[in-house]
Amino acid sequence: MSTISNGESGLSVRTKLNASLVITDAISDTASGVIISDTERTKLGTIEDGADVTDAINVASSGALMDSDFTQPTGSLFKDSTGVYHAIKSNLSASIDPTVNDDVTANYEPFSFWINTSTTPRKIFICTDSTDGAAVWDKLGSKWGEITGTLSSQTDLQSALDAKEDAFDDGTTAQYYRGDKTFRDLDKTAVGLPNVDNTSDVNKPVSTATQVELDEKQNTISLTTTGTSGVATFVGATLNVPDYGSGSSSAAWGGITGTLSNQTDLQTALNLKADQSSISNVDNTSDANKPVSTAGQTALDLKADLTGATFTGAVSATNLSGTNTGDQDISGIATNTSAIATKLSTTGGAMTGAITGNVAITGFRPYLRETTTARTLSLTDAGTFISAENASGTEVTIPTNASVAFTQGTEIDFIQKTEGALSITGDTGVTLNGELASAGTVTVTAQWGGVTIKLIATNEWIAVGKI
Repeated sequence: MSTISNGESGLSVRTKLNASLVITDAISDTASGVIISDTERTKLGTIEDGADVTDAINVASSGALMDSDFTQPTGSLFKDSTGVYHAIKSNLSASIDPTVNDDVTANYEPFSFWINTSTTPRKIFICTDSTDGAAVWDKLGSKWGEITGTLSSQTDLQSALDAKEDAFDDGTTAQYYRGDKTFRDLDKTAVGLPNVDNTSDVNKPVSTATQVELDEKQNTISLTTTGTSGVATFVGATLNVPDYGSGSSSAAWGGITGTLSNQTDLQTALNLKADQSSISNVDNTSDANKPVSTAGQTALDLKADLTGATFTGAVSATNLSGTNTGDQDISGIATNTSAIATKLSTTGGAMTGAITGNVAITGFRPYLRETTTARTLSLTDAGTFISAENASGTEVTIPTNASVAFTQGTEIDFIQKTEGALSITGDTGVTLNGELASAGTVTVTAQWGGVTIKLIATNEWIAVGKI
């Protein structure tokens, strides 16, 4: 009987068994004493004679692959529809993403894998088309923030984009973007300072309020020296002081010659002075703080105030100058009343003859600027030209006669300077008529449009002009 040692191949065992023609139910390992079971013996019996596990044909017929079947250094195994296995090249440790040139020429095929290990997380691609120079690699999965598919399939993204503002043309550096989605010039009106002028302090004109105060002051006084005696006189803006030094006396103004007894006027003045020992009525008060004396106040009471003075009886004066304002009654002025009567009719009518002298005549309407969105007319608006300059529009309200008593015939002009609409509406109880008036409201239809309103009866106005 042949002895079978542990580790011998099935073929060797079978050969020895056939050679010795010995059939046994239990074959033992002489070294370990382990008995080979019937099941194991059956498996050994299925091995064909001359079987070689290194034979490629035998391996293929058994559905297995040999290492030599893998032609690519790195890849995967693919079984086609006919049951044939293919070794496919893959790149599992790339540092870049695949391109169209990672194609069949580079031994890549459909189902080849490509892993870019240089990114976090790593990106995995699969080849779906290996056409030469036009390879297609699809990325598997996506990380946060990446989008796959077309825009139309991203419903939430499309909704978010639809809620955004469309692109718009850029303005200039001198413009700003308004709430109505338009660019406008960034000027003083845009920032709510339409009355500010770019003028340095040294070049600023005299303001209206300052001019009013200046008009209350005395103009520059001219000094003349006419005559050699008498008192100084002040006429208009001229102060005349006689040239006392040009008289018969050789002493200059303020000079004293001779003895005190010869200075009769000076001696007389000195005689009127109180002795130094009798100055009980002298107060230690500076000139600037001295009160008005009783005699001084009596004299002042006889003078007329600069403004608001009322004269009674006949008034005569010479070298009158200045500008007459307001309604004046000239019936009490005796001088030149006949000459005045020939120029002006006290009962109305046309003015004839030439107007001479310092007379200011103006015929323009005051220009007012309205920068707010609402304005209620007042008496000071009568006869003015109002410019509506608020970009959001201006609403003008005409009050009732009970609130503001405009004189019949009052006219007020308006112009819409900006794109903001200008509307004029009568308050409750006020009627505003016009060709384009609607429900008591007149609306200017475009920038630079203008309209004039006129009071023709109590609480009844009309609107005329190109609207």
